[in-house]
Parts: sequence; structure tokens; C-alpha cells
Amino acid sequence: PQPNRRSPSPTANANDNEKLKLMNDGISGLNDGITGLLQVCSKQEGEIRGLKESCSKQNETTTMLVGCVKHLNENLQEVDKKHDGANAKVNARVDVLETQLGDKVNARVAVLETQLG
Repeated sequence: PQPNRRSPSPTANANDNEKLKLMNDGISGLNDGITGLLQVCSKQEGEIRGLKESCSKQNETTTMLVGCVKHLNENLQEVDKKHDGANAKVNARVDVLETQLGDKVNARVAVLETQLG
């Protein structure tokens, strides 16, 4: 042995061994905790992937529905135009009939007045 170095006492060795054992236990616990966290993260990544896929499908469905609504709106506008055109024709015909009926009624009244009068 070297002159300036003392060999450690058995008690010092036992204390160092106990400290090393505690540090190893702590490191082992940390490793277990990290492993658990990695498993949780992996599971959450899978859930996030599933949510992204679901959102993507919902976006596609929404886009399709928006297209359907737009198409239905266009059809409704076309029906409205045809309805407006039909209404105009009906109104014009009613005006003609009212005029003709009014003329006939007035002529009939004139005949009656002449006969009665």
C-alpha cells in the first residue's frame, strides 16, 4: 500500500454500499417511471391518430354535405324562377278573365236595366 493512503474501514465500505444500493434503487424507480410514461405517451399518440382520422372523415362528410346543400339551393332557386313565371302567367290570365267577366256582367246589367226600365 501507498504510505499516504489508508484503506477504508469496513463500516465506511458498508455505508458506501448502502448509498450505492439506494442510488441504484432510485435509478431503477426512475427507469420504471419513464417506461410507464412512454407507454402512456404511446397510447395517447394512438388515440390522437384515431381522432385525426375521425376528424378527417368528418371533414370529408361536411364538405360533401355543403356540396349537397349548395346543389339543393341551386335547384330551389330554379324551382322558384319557374314558380314565379307560372304565377305571372296565372295572374295575367286571371286579369284577362276578370276583364272579360266584368264586361259580360256590365253588358248583362245594361240589358236588364233596359228591360226593367
